[in-house]
Amino acid sequence: MSEMLNRAERIKSRRIEIEMTQNELAQQLGVTPQAVSAIERGVVKRLTNVSKLSRILGVSSSWILFGVESEKVKNLIDDIKIPCFTFEKLEKADNIYRELNQYKLILKNSATINEREYMLFHGTEQQINMVGIIVSAKDSTFNPLDSKMSLNEGDILVIDLDKEPENEDIVVCKDKKSSQILIKTFMKNGEVSYFKSINPKYPIITDNLEILGVGVELRRSLKNK
Repeated sequence: MSEMLNRAERIKSRRIEIEMTQNELAQQLGVTPQAVSAIERGVVKRLTNVSKLSRILGVSSSWILFGVESEKVKNLIDDIKIPCFTFEKLEKADNIYRELNQYKLILKNSATINEREYMLFHGTEQQINMVGIIVSAKDSTFNPLDSKMSLNEGDILVIDLDKEPENEDIVVCKDKKSSQILIKTFMKNGEVSYFKSINPKYPIITDNLEILGVGVELRRSLKNK
């Protein structure tokens, strides 16, 4: 039986154990009952709200994902290869998931791939939808108020393609009109969301941006440390 189905069975059995209906779980999770049904049937390949789901069910995230408690998860964690894309590569890509899947095959089957095209990320195979974004000189951005927020040439921003953005998360976006790749700060105030530039002198953007992924780690180039 696949790990995905094992995970689905764990979620369903725990819901039944605490005498919660699919409708009740859906309401607390903020999704439709159909979405919960899909999760419990193993149709959903990747959960984007594991932390919230674990709190509702009264279990740990590691138990939902792996069937073991957190102290045992360290044995399942390793350095995995994730592809690194330039801004230009993303601008030309029609579908970032398609590009990612192509690179997964290359990384898995090629022993001679250029080391600049991938990086090692300490995580699990469940975190495989990660991409490193290489910052070039023309794409670098500076925050005069907080240098730690600046992105410089050679830095690599790791993004999670499946993570839902939260207030003040760093996100990589694509302009729907120009296809330009931009790095912004996602802001949410109630039901209203918008994007702020890393450099505060640039204007706030409220539309026309598609979020490609949420920043989870920034690897500084040695020359920028």
